[in-house]
Amino acid sequence: MMIRMPLTQTSNSWLADRPLQHKIVLAIGLLLGLFLLASAISLYSLRQQDEDRRWATHTYQVLLQLDHVLQTMQASQVGARGYLLTQDAAQRDAFESANQDLRTHIARLRELMSDNPLQLSRIDKVEEMAALWQREFRRGVIDTLAGLDANDPAQAALQRLRIQSDYLKHRSVSVQEISDVIGQMTLDEERLLATRNQRLDRTLAITRAVNFVAALLAILLGVTVIRLTLRLVTRPLRSLTDQLTRLANHDHDFEIRRIDRRDEIGEIARALQVFRQMSVDTQAQSWIKEQVSSISHLLLQATTHKEFAQWLTSALVPLCKAGVGLFYSYDDARQRLDLIGSYGLRLSHRSADQYLPGEGLVGQCAIERKAIILDDVPADYLHIDSGSGEALPSHLAILPVLYRDTLIGVLELAGFTPSTPLIRQLLDELLPVVALSLENLNRTASVQGLLLRTQEQADELRVSELVMRQQKEVLRDNNDALQAKTEELEEQSRRLIASEEELRIQAGELQASNEELREMTESLNRQKYVLEDLQQETADKAAELAQASQYKSEFLANMSHELRTPLNSLLILSRDLASNARGNLDAEQVESVQIIHDAGNSLLRLINDILDLSKIEAGKMELVIDELPLAGLVQRLRRAFAHVAAQKSLGFTLDIEAGLPTSLRTDCARLEQIANNLLGNAFKFTAEGAVSLHIGRPGQIDVPDPLRGRPLLALTVSDTGIGIPADKLEHIFNAFEQVDAGTSRQFGGTGLGLAISRRMARMLGGDLVVRSEPGRGSRFTVLLPEEPPATAPTKPAAAVERQAAAPHAATAPSAAAGDALAGRRVLLVDDDMRNLFALSKVLRGWGMQVSLAQDGAKALRMLAEEAMPELLLIDIMMPGMDGYEMIRTIRAQARYGDLPIIALTAKAMQGDREKCLTMGASDYLSKPIDLDRLAATLLAWLRR
Repeated sequence: MMIRMPLTQTSNSWLADRPLQHKIVLAIGLLLGLFLLASAISLYSLRQQDEDRRWATHTYQVLLQLDHVLQTMQASQVGARGYLLTQDAAQRDAFESANQDLRTHIARLRELMSDNPLQLSRIDKVEEMAALWQREFRRGVIDTLAGLDANDPAQAALQRLRIQSDYLKHRSVSVQEISDVIGQMTLDEERLLATRNQRLDRTLAITRAVNFVAALLAILLGVTVIRLTLRLVTRPLRSLTDQLTRLANHDHDFEIRRIDRRDEIGEIARALQVFRQMSVDTQAQSWIKEQVSSISHLLLQATTHKEFAQWLTSALVPLCKAGVGLFYSYDDARQRLDLIGSYGLRLSHRSADQYLPGEGLVGQCAIERKAIILDDVPADYLHIDSGSGEALPSHLAILPVLYRDTLIGVLELAGFTPSTPLIRQLLDELLPVVALSLENLNRTASVQGLLLRTQEQADELRVSELVMRQQKEVLRDNNDALQAKTEELEEQSRRLIASEEELRIQAGELQASNEELREMTESLNRQKYVLEDLQQETADKAAELAQASQYKSEFLANMSHELRTPLNSLLILSRDLASNARGNLDAEQVESVQIIHDAGNSLLRLINDILDLSKIEAGKMELVIDELPLAGLVQRLRRAFAHVAAQKSLGFTLDIEAGLPTSLRTDCARLEQIANNLLGNAFKFTAEGAVSLHIGRPGQIDVPDPLRGRPLLALTVSDTGIGIPADKLEHIFNAFEQVDAGTSRQFGGTGLGLAISRRMARMLGGDLVVRSEPGRGSRFTVLLPEEPPATAPTKPAAAVERQAAAPHAATAPSAAAGDALAGRRVLLVDDDMRNLFALSKVLRGWGMQVSLAQDGAKALRMLAEEAMPELLLIDIMMPGMDGYEMIRTIRAQARYGDLPIIALTAKAMQGDREKCLTMGASDYLSKPIDLDRLAATLLAWLRR
């Protein structure tokens, strides 16, 4: 047998206890955070570089403008000198033009240096000095030269020299002084340019260092994530896989670690521990049954009590890992226990051969009919010895052997170690078998004793007969009366002999009966074990099926939630964009958004098809039987598919055969879903020709045997499409199977529509049959009984209560909701920011006042602290306090008893609506949310 090793638990870090999804999110989040931080620093550095370059460029512009001012000032000086020497009007014009350009350049320079007060003061000084120089030149030169006499050139030359000398002697400012100021400004700007270039170089160096550090940190973080993944996920999974392989090979001698982790690895480890324990228990039970069968078979071969006791102790003591074993048989006639067999008992240490009830522990066990277990055996107790020495046993077990609550023996075992639970279970199952075998041996011995006593009596009678014959010969002549008595004794002897023969025959029959009883017992035991194994296997398979069904339901519910949640925001925002309320999208963009919305609706229909198929397979789809007007069905189908026929240029006809009842009792939604599936397939596989729908009697259709002889209606969809090969006619009704299922198939689809349609048709008491020829089209016929199946309910009570509780508002368009909903207050509670953004945008577009909360606790605080809203929109699936608990908490307060609460959930499984309404919700909407239905529901509840 296997030795169970103790399970050790290793201390786990906080990260090891996180779910696998959290680990992935944490790793990606750290990498993303590092990337964002490095990007932010890089962006800041780039912005700083742009700023430094902008200021450097600004400095270059200032320097260039200073150079222009200097050149203009020099040009003005050249014009003044030329005019002073020649009195040429062109030189005067050059002087005036240079002065005008000087003012322009100074204004431009002032504009560029508006951020530098020191330079502005210098510009003011330059401007004042230039203006002063110009005024002095005009007053002292130009105006004076204008009054000279041109008729006397010599006198005019002398006067020009005098004017020039006076001007140079009395001028207040020179061009050189102005140039010095401009030079000082240029030096300051060049120093500022050098400073800004140094700062730009420093920014570039910092950027390179940050990029290097970020790259190094990213590498270190990546290596850390890989190491943690290997340590926390990959290696534990590989270890658990190896242990599963060993468990499959019936190797249980290994230690399961990480069972205290609270993530998926811990769950797998705990499940593996349970599986190993189940395997160990199964192996232990098999071992116990094998040992019990072996010992019972051995005991059945015993013919004497000593053989029985000797074989029992010889077989049982080694199994129990004991050193000494004693077996006492209870003699009911003498009211005592006799030692009839032992194992490992030394003659010098013999215990008492006989015990009376209540005498010693053996007698006490016989009286109480209970096991006596002793540890810490006294020093003067019997010893376990061998050739190498002897020792005192540390554990003693005295066990009663009972047959139908009747004591028939006592078994005593002494050893060095306590009995394991496996050994105790073996003894519990073996002792009743031992009692039964010993009882059979007692009965056999009793019968044999009776046979021996009968033989002894016969021998005594023979001796008596011989003596009497001798006496008869002696006294024959003397006593005739004795002769008669002798004859009477002879007759008695013959009767005794006959009785002896009868007893001998009965003994043989009893022995044969015992043998037959033993064989029957063995056969019944084998059948019992086989039956128990089959029952256990059946129970295990049933548990596996139930668990698989539960896992499947949970997976579908979670899949519905995880897919419907992003679909909700996608459909709402795409529809809002497609409406183009602001008119900022062109036709092509509107069409692209509409394609996104249609694709989302296609994905939603696929999710609904998978959920419908799961409900049908699980037998959880309920039927709601009601009156369905046939004309209304035809009108809805015409309205749904007329535009499809027009787009594909196909003929489309719908007609109802005369003489039919005006309505049909069936599940309206399911039948309309079947018709939509069949018409959708017909239009998809028909490129030219026509599609038609006919409601009438079956006619020439092959009606399935279960439906023959019943009044039926036939809904037939015909097309002129590609048709279906004969060998594919039944395969198309299997889930996920299609006629053209290759990678290059021409037509899309999942292969669920026909499978769901046929199963729904059969749930409605009918069937779905098909006739088709490749290249000529197909003809699908839904056969329905005029009366619904007896097992289908007519209007479930829950549905009636829901219709009575919720106001009827199913068709109010969202476009008309703005005026009626404007100004109404609503509190929107959802943990998904995408849904909050999408729904709040729509609700505010309708003019509503929307408050937002991302969890239930925050929403309750807002209810308590802010003005009470007129309506609540609550998501059910939220972390922490979910929607159910939040609704119960709100309803528990009397002030919110009449507050309308609309539950929103992406987990649209069966029973979710009823659960929401039971918890106190006023109404229920499944995600993705249809805006028309949302608007209608809000209007209905706000008008109550």
